[in-house]
Amino acid sequence: MGKCRCPSSYTIPAYIWAFLSIAAAILCPIGLYFPNWLVRERSGTFDTVSSFRVCLNETSPISVECSSYLNFDQIFSPEWKAVTLLMGAGGCFLVLVALTAIFGFCVRQLFNSVVMILSLIFQALGTILFIISLILFPAGLYVPQTSELCGLTTSRFNIGECSIGWAYIITIVGTFLALVATAMSWTTYRRKNKDDEDDDRDPYL
Repeated sequence: MGKCRCPSSYTIPAYIWAFLSIAAAILCPIGLYFPNWLVRERSGTFDTVSSFRVCLNETSPISVECSSYLNFDQIFSPEWKAVTLLMGAGGCFLVLVALTAIFGFCVRQLFNSVVMILSLIFQALGTILFIISLILFPAGLYVPQTSELCGLTTSRFNIGECSIGWAYIITIVGTFLALVATAMSWTTYRRKNKDDEDDDRDPYL
């Protein structure tokens, strides 16, 4: 039987960038989807909350079975509404870059100058949106609903009696991976531009 070979032109750094981009595009949407951003234990059960989901009386702090969603108007604070929108848009950007990276495994010379700069822009935008969202989320903890869930001491950037859940941590990790991938992409783009300028330079000057 013949072997299927993909004619990739990826270098080792490009493979690392691709895997980081794919990992970020998986982790960030997963973190956004699940409600385990803040967790509070109450008499053997757990309450979990994210920007647009609240799940009460869960049997485990890592439970993924809750199917409770808030309508956009029901989201607790303006900051959390912004988080939901920004992360949704950021996730789309990161997934688009990850799909491009996957195609690059089997499409030789996919990353011309246009594709490279678009991937860099989309990945940078997605990363920035997630960073902003991670900061905005604790800024929206001042509303009465979060005080009911996490205690009366809850306020901006104070999670009260709640603890940080696994979904929020996964989102932070995914955002960090996206940031590293963006830095690698920017470095590669600058190096390519410099090489192109050197190639275009008149050798007789």
